Amino acid sequence: MSIKHAILATCLALFVNQAQAAQDSPYHHQIEIGNVTSTDDISDGFFFARYTYYLDEVEQNGPYRLNGFLAQSSELTVENFDGDSNGISGRWVVDNQWYIGGGVFLPNDDRIGDIYNIRGGYFINAYTEAYGSYSYRESDNDFNDSEQDDISIGIKTLLPIANSAGIYLSASYEYSELNVSYSDNDRGDFSFDDDWWRFNAEWFLNKRWSIGAFYTLRDDDDFYGVKTDYTWRITDSFSLYTGVVNYIEPDADDLQLNLSLEWRL
Repeated sequence: MSIKHAILATCLALFVNQAQAAQDSPYHHQIEIGNVTSTDDISDGFFFARYTYYLDEVEQNGPYRLNGFLAQSSELTVENFDGDSNGISGRWVVDNQWYIGGGVFLPNDDRIGDIYNIRGGYFINAYTEAYGSYSYRESDNDFNDSEQDDISIGIKTLLPIANSAGIYLSASYEYSELNVSYSDNDRGDFSFDDDWWRFNAEWFLNKRWSIGAFYTLRDDDDFYGVKTDYTWRITDSFSLYTGVVNYIEPDADDLQLNLSLEWRL
């Protein structure tokens, strides 16, 4: 058995035997501190810290990972990656159905450039959200100047299923256009565009554990894989989130690992 399959089997065994002990109290604040890495090189990942404030009280009636989605509340999020890249985003819900929002991400990398986003959406029912967004990125460094525009639309929903916490489905389409101008005039300028289709399905066996699959089509290339995650309820306020992703295409020899400590109050 390969290392990645052994790790996956161990995680699944631990998930099944974990006991439920904490109470599910409503909350307004969520603080996350975590790491995303891979089994190929555990040290070659990135750390993140994130704080979200929900204007409305968030109930923990559905899957723990989807509580914020199901709350359909106005919210504000600030986050940091690896200590030097920062972002802020939020949305305002109008008449309990429509919302408008946006955000700014400021990476510590001139090759990427600052990213600005506006978005809006509509809550079709208590479990379903349709949305659209526009993002603009501009980069200026010693080698080239670039501009990128992204437009996306999507829908996501949680389907209630008997004897489980439901099936979560999402689908989106994104059009991206990139224009690059090189500082060296001999190289000229170039531009290209991409079409992205993304599909995701997850079955929540209970409020804590989900298994799922995802598929992405980019022009003529496709990417897909499987994943599982589990939320360990430590106390009424603290939880440990664990996730494992296995890319089947392109074939990956390692697993992506997600680990975060969450504090809700």
